[in-house]
Amino acid sequence: MDSAGPRWFIVRENSEGGVEVEFLSSPHVYWPATIMQEAPVSRLAMSGRSICLCGKGATWMYAHVAATARFAGARSLQVRLAGAAGTSEDLEGSFCRLVPGGDDRWLINVHLRPQPFLSPGAIERLIAPVLEELVRLCPRVVCLTGKATVDVYARCAWQAVTAGCQQLYCLTPTNGLLLVFSASGEELGDRIPPDWLRALVPPPEKTLIIGIIGDPNSGKSVFAHAFYAYLVHRLKDQRLWLLDCDGQAPTAPWYLSLVQSGLVEQAQAMREQIKRGRGWTPQMQEHIAQVVKRARDFFEVIITDLPGGDLSTDPPQRVPAGRERFFAQTDVLVLLARDGLRTEAAWRQALAAHGLAQRIRVVLFSQDPDAEPKLVADATDQTGVCYGRIQGLNRSRPTWQLAEMYGEAFERIWNALGVSVVVRSDPA
Repeated sequence: MDSAGPRWFIVRENSEGGVEVEFLSSPHVYWPATIMQEAPVSRLAMSGRSICLCGKGATWMYAHVAATARFAGARSLQVRLAGAAGTSEDLEGSFCRLVPGGDDRWLINVHLRPQPFLSPGAIERLIAPVLEELVRLCPRVVCLTGKATVDVYARCAWQAVTAGCQQLYCLTPTNGLLLVFSASGEELGDRIPPDWLRALVPPPEKTLIIGIIGDPNSGKSVFAHAFYAYLVHRLKDQRLWLLDCDGQAPTAPWYLSLVQSGLVEQAQAMREQIKRGRGWTPQMQEHIAQVVKRARDFFEVIITDLPGGDLSTDPPQRVPAGRERFFAQTDVLVLLARDGLRTEAAWRQALAAHGLAQRIRVVLFSQDPDAEPKLVADATDQTGVCYGRIQGLNRSRPTWQLAEMYGEAFERIWNALGVSVVVRSDPA
């Protein structure tokens, strides 16, 4: 059942007589949408069989294969996720909406709030009523969008085809609009959003991109997740996103779920395996730069967890060639300085080479990650830069707990960054 072309999946029989499709990692972090045409998933041998999806695939990839399998007559769908399942039953801050686009066109907008992660049962309670209504509506066109896990996208795609959907789209900030299924055999891939979809998902009037920077192991990824969790609670009426720009070793949700479940060694081993098999490439850098730029069309506040550079070289490269484009997309920067003023000076020098040093608005001296979480941000220099100290940035601590413990100081940091979102012309 495997096809020629880029090897982005493998297909195998499982012990129960079903078909398992495992998605493989891309050498450039993200697979292009062209793989759906260059190396299509065969529909042969899917009819009447159970389908299991797993592996390192994007939401649109899961949606594409789920829809393809259902159209081929597959009997049932299962998605096997990496990491520990969520346990929260609280649906506050999450939603699943079915929005009419006219002429039998519908948008499914799903938002699963960040940590604590929802349990499988809670997710089912959230999406089941919408998917039942979808079957009743018999839609001609469906578009999936929102911040949700791959299993949710797969489930929605499966149900859309079950309901008679002829065209299925995925709209995400990572890839834009993609046609991932067509009953008529239309070529799949990139599309320009039509007017009906633009009306349902209008771009924000203003956007603020906050870059979190610092040396490797300074705690910037933990800080980025905690600050994002705080802002999600504070800015309930605004669209927010957290984007990990470390193409080589991103801090994925499955990694956090394993670490916070006590499976630290397993999580670190899996992450190191990914890191060893993936180096920075021009294609990777180009894709991430475009994702950051495209995100302005989706969100009002974006937190970017920027890569820490390569300190093993002489001299150290905090902003290696090509990656300055990530930094240039930001409006303001938060620096976590592991070695105090010396680290701050080194980062200012690296950013000044690209005319970006003045975007640093907050400097936090990062201290003991194993200490009790504490954040003090009560000093301001003559240029308005906020200074502080932070400790306790340990990945094993639940993000939502850190957000609560740092909350008062987070508010001061948010004010230092500029509470009102700003508009700035996109860099080239």
